[in-house]
Amino acid sequence: MLATGHVVFQRGAELDRLRKEAREWLGRQSVPDEAAAIRARYAIATAVDDAAEVAADDPATSAMLITHTAIERLEFWCRAKTGHIPRRKDLLVRVTAVDPALGALGRRVFLARSCAEREAAAAERADRTIGVRGFFEWDSGAEAVRHEPAHHIGGRTGLCR
Repeated sequence: MLATGHVVFQRGAELDRLRKEAREWLGRQSVPDEAAAIRARYAIATAVDDAAEVAADDPATSAMLITHTAIERLEFWCRAKTGHIPRRKDLLVRVTAVDPALGALGRRVFLARSCAEREAAAAERADRTIGVRGFFEWDSGAEAVRHEPAHHIGGRTGLCR
C-alpha cells in the first residue's frame, strides 16, 4: 500500500522515505534456493494427494484443496521464474503474459464445473509448475538439534509420561 497507494494526507518527509523504501522492496527479486523450492514443491504435492484422498467422500474439501494448491503452484512458479509473486488479483494475468498455456490451464482449474475436470487440469499444471503430480521422496538433510536439559521437579524430570 505504501508503494502503490495514493497519499491523502502527509506531514513531513517521513512518508516519502517510507514510500521510496517500499518501492525498493517491491523491486527486489526473491528466487527460492534449492532446499526452499523442494520444501514448497513437497508441501503442494502432499496437499494434492490429500485432495485426491477425500475426493469421493468429500468433494467440497477436495475442491477447496485443489483450488488452494492451484494458487500455491502459480505463486511458486512466479517466484521461481521471475523472483516475484504478484498480487492475487494480478496472478493469472501475469502468468498468462509469461506463459499463455499455463495461464489457460490455470483458468481451466478455476472454472472447472466438476471435480474430475478440476483434477485433470490441476494434474497438467503440476507438470508445468512444480514438476511432480503427487508425493515424492526427498532428503531434507541433517539438521542441528539443540539440546535443552529437562527441568527437574522433586527429583523427576518435567516430561509427560
